[in-house]
Amino acid sequence: MSGMAYAFEYIIFILLGSYEYHVNFFQNQWLDSTFGSIFSQALVVPAICMCIASLRLNVFWMIGFAGLLMGIEELFLRLGLYEHHWWRTPYTGMFLMLAFGIAKWWARMLSLQKSWIRWFNLYFTINLINHSVAFFLTSFFNSHKFNPGWFSDSSRDSLAFEALWWFIHSVAVTFLVQRWFKWYSLFILLVADWMMFMLMEQSGWLVLKHGWNITLFSLLPVGVALSSYLINKIILRKT
Repeated sequence: MSGMAYAFEYIIFILLGSYEYHVNFFQNQWLDSTFGSIFSQALVVPAICMCIASLRLNVFWMIGFAGLLMGIEELFLRLGLYEHHWWRTPYTGMFLMLAFGIAKWWARMLSLQKSWIRWFNLYFTINLINHSVAFFLTSFFNSHKFNPGWFSDSSRDSLAFEALWWFIHSVAVTFLVQRWFKWYSLFILLVADWMMFMLMEQSGWLVLKHGWNITLFSLLPVGVALSSYLINKIILRKT
């Protein structure tokens, strides 16, 4: 659910600029707003979705949770912690009900042991790890920045490209973890990422900072692939 939330937020928040958070954790507005979005959409909402799905709560509970979160949103608006651009609170309620319904449906599909739902489950998990690690490195260590030239704000520009990159990259890593996990496949992933990041750096699309280099940066996806493989083994053993 957190991985799906990242995909949803990429469209409405980063690309379409639906709203802003003002949590005052970072000086940079886009990083500050993204931090608030992650806390809300990747932690709070998925946790409620998991609660609804695992406890098999009915539609009245779903409406209650949606109403509670809409009330919190209105409170944040009044406190200045949150700001709408084109987004409106009723939209939140509608999409929360949709998310709760997807969570219950997803749980049923997982119980049927379908291979395609396992693939998407792993894909969204890998997405969650990739995006979380990337945001952590960017916001706390200022490790790198992407410059595709899509938006005038450099932080939004970097977030937009990097998110898209990891959405695409996670497809390859998901197949690797599920179908072709060998020591040499990790080496191939390392070399492929090294070549891509080198091209990005030479073209000016990627800027590495504070002692980071291409080799070190390329090891991150390998670490994500290895951790995802271990997580997948644990899930398969428990199911």
